[in-house]
Amino acid sequence: MKAKTNMESKYLKKDAEVRVSCAQKKCDQDDKELEDEVQRLSREISQETNANEEIEAFLRQHQQDLTSQVEYWMAKHEKDVQLKQEALDSLKDKRDKDLARLKDMTDKYKEYESVVLDERIQKEKAKRRAEQETFQNKAAVKVQAWWRGLLVRHQLGPYSKKKGKKSGKKSGKKGKKGGKKKKKK
Repeated sequence: MKAKTNMESKYLKKDAEVRVSCAQKKCDQDDKELEDEVQRLSREISQETNANEEIEAFLRQHQQDLTSQVEYWMAKHEKDVQLKQEALDSLKDKRDKDLARLKDMTDKYKEYESVVLDERIQKEKAKRRAEQETFQNKAAVKVQAWWRGLLVRHQLGPYSKKKGKKSGKKSGKKGKKGGKKKKKK
């Protein structure tokens, strides 16, 4: 039994060594896997860090570009607004001058129009007066002609027969010599 126990103890010793060796190999293998995992994660972290730094650099550059563009557009906006305001002010001034000029011209037009209307009225009055005078002159000539005809027909006034005249002569224009006779009053 001693041999059996010796053998058993050798067997148990070898079994323990194998188990320790297996456990050692398993631990070594786990260590190796963990080291590989650590290296892989380390590489991934390094890659992610590099990618993050590149993205940050790109974003910073993009932000600077956008900031410079914003500044450019703000300056351009200010300049354009100033130019448009100057143009607007110029147009307002011109409009005010044109309105003042229009008012002056309207006042002059009204003044000239009143003068023209007065002149037309005066001309119309003068025309009516001239027509009235012409009418009255024609009427006076007709009345005078009628009156003279009446005087001649009835032999009155300067057309009457005079007492000292010879009876052989007729009074009238044909027989008269020496022009008109003066009227007696």
